[in-house]
Amino acid sequence: MRSISNVFIAVVLTVFLSACGGKGQGSAAKLPGDDKVLATVNGSAVSAYDLEQAVRTSLGPAAAGMLDAKGKRSVLESLVAARAIAQVQEKALTPMDRAALDKQTAAFREQLLVKLYLSKNTDGEPVSRQMVEDYYRKHPEQFGAKTVKQYEVIASRSALSDADRDKLLAALKDAGKQKNWGSWSAKLKQKGLAVEFKSGNADPAMLTADLRGQLETLKAGDPANLSFADGRVSLARVTAEKKIPPRPLNEVSAQIRKMLLPVQLKKAVKQAADQVLATAKVEYKE
Repeated sequence: MRSISNVFIAVVLTVFLSACGGKGQGSAAKLPGDDKVLATVNGSAVSAYDLEQAVRTSLGPAAAGMLDAKGKRSVLESLVAARAIAQVQEKALTPMDRAALDKQTAAFREQLLVKLYLSKNTDGEPVSRQMVEDYYRKHPEQFGAKTVKQYEVIASRSALSDADRDKLLAALKDAGKQKNWGSWSAKLKQKGLAVEFKSGNADPAMLTADLRGQLETLKAGDPANLSFADGRVSLARVTAEKKIPPRPLNEVSAQIRKMLLPVQLKKAVKQAADQVLATAKVEYKE
């Protein structure tokens, strides 16, 4: 349960709306519970409808149905306190304060009207299951899908002289005939060539920029790639590839829906605006 101070802050909005747009507006409609007065503050009624809206605003629709009598009493007390504060501030308003408040009230009322219009005139489910599935299928890499390459590299330990580089290049010409580069590297060392052998997963975070660049274009079975960087010679090849699938759709559908919702809502708002503006008389004035 939220503390009464948090509830008090939340229900101020309800008090604000009921004070600005509720009774006294000449509406013939009767809101459920609005005729049941639970408290009065200097003659201003706080109704069961006001309490229900405050509970839903501060706690949410799901929690509202689970609130016990003590909890509702706390919310009611918050409503009463907020109404009393509002009344005091109402009397203290300067003409400029009142004009600004009226503008803010009108703007907020306009936002509520737009929200109500959209709820009644746009798709209730802006992000369909098909949209989620299509996005999942087109962007598997965002959900963990990737290809992991196994690689092997034979490289000089340091920058080479021209003579040593030529000797190593001559030896590396036999790379296509070698199945086991680990053993081959050991033989090259025995011949006096200063080389080192590495193998592993081509994880971009673990590779040098040069080696990463070599492996990005290679696939398993491609000829080895010879490169030169900082005076060193290296020979790289991809020995195997493993495709890792994306996370299951049922695990990421909520994430995708959340990503797509703003885009779809923007489209819905634009469509609604276009429809309404087509019959509205609009004049822009400088």
